[in-house]
Amino acid sequence: MKILWLLNAVLVSFSMSSTVLAKTPFDATSKNNAEPELLRPFLHERVANSWQNTTKQRIAVSLPIHDYMQVFEDAPKAEFESREYWFKVSGYELQKGVTLKTTAPGAVIRVSGADGMGKAQVLSPDSLFVSENSKTEKTVRMASAKVQQSQGVDDPILSEGTLAFKLDKSSAIGSLKLRGDVSMNARADYLVHVFEPESQIVYKAGVQSPTILSGSSLSASGVLQNANAMVAGSHATATLIAPDGRRMALNTFHSKGANKIEESIAYPVAQVPGLWEIEWRVLAHVDGLEVERHMRTAFAYGINSAQMNGQMRVQNKSRDAIVRIQVPVQVSQAGRFEVRATAAQKIGDDYYPVQFLSTAQWLKPGKQVISLELNKNLLRAHGVTGAIAIQGIQLMDQTQMLSLQERSEVLPITQRAWN
Repeated sequence: MKILWLLNAVLVSFSMSSTVLAKTPFDATSKNNAEPELLRPFLHERVANSWQNTTKQRIAVSLPIHDYMQVFEDAPKAEFESREYWFKVSGYELQKGVTLKTTAPGAVIRVSGADGMGKAQVLSPDSLFVSENSKTEKTVRMASAKVQQSQGVDDPILSEGTLAFKLDKSSAIGSLKLRGDVSMNARADYLVHVFEPESQIVYKAGVQSPTILSGSSLSASGVLQNANAMVAGSHATATLIAPDGRRMALNTFHSKGANKIEESIAYPVAQVPGLWEIEWRVLAHVDGLEVERHMRTAFAYGINSAQMNGQMRVQNKSRDAIVRIQVPVQVSQAGRFEVRATAAQKIGDDYYPVQFLSTAQWLKPGKQVISLELNKNLLRAHGVTGAIAIQGIQLMDQTQMLSLQERSEVLPITQRAWN
């Protein structure tokens, strides 16, 4: 179904403003997981559900879509790429030296640390050494948070205690050795992150649906490619990560060269906001090189708290400026729910969106109705005539910040029925 996905995305972003989707690959201070993760606001807050939308006020809006001849397309399928991996080591291990696996020149290496109390461990720019093929060790030119801030640059990637450097393009590929000097805290934990922007070996993965409801199937897949050709024989593991830090192993299998996940999930929902993630870890051998790729893909997860069912009805009074489209909703868990849709004008054999409709209100369990409000004056003001159709009908749970359902059918309304 063709939908006004751009406007949809803006509204979803507005309603989920407390959830930030951004990569932070150097969170070595996390107690549950010292690895790259999406930002998790309020992760350590213990006031359950304080972030949820529990407003009881009913709000209905009708917004004109001015340029109705523009092209409306389905939202692009979310697929992510990875040319990176990361691992955690102790200061003692780093002093002895750890192996970096590279497949292309110009790799970017970042190291961040935290002591046993979760406090950032500040690294000196001259405390790390790199060697290749048993050659003499050499220091590398680095950027650090301290140096950047002294120059007036506040780089969010270089958090406190982080060092970053890029290997010279003349450096050998394959196995390199990274070593820290004796000034490093042997008891601290360090996160080493390797990103290869020029590598042709890429792991691509995605989740079939952006929303998974408890008790339904989680379907995801990923494939390792070398110069866009599929790499055979890769080994993948996957972990499900909740916004509150819980980690659950997922079963993976191979199918037609791809790594697959097909698993029913019914875990308790998190009492903090945020997206759930699948963390992929992939190993392979390509052209004699050992390859490692890590990635996280995100989706929304929650309870199936309501569903649209039954026949929608059109209610119109000639003297009223509003046409009400009544959408029946079966509610199993009380909350604030929203129904949104687009009204489209029929021109020839095609429909062109002319008005966006949204109504949100608090509903108790049982058979309920949410009424969309089609504004007749807005239609007339923009020269809309003839039959229209209500399409792209979606049900949202604003309490959970979750998309619950989309109806594929179109509700036709004749000009006589709305004029």
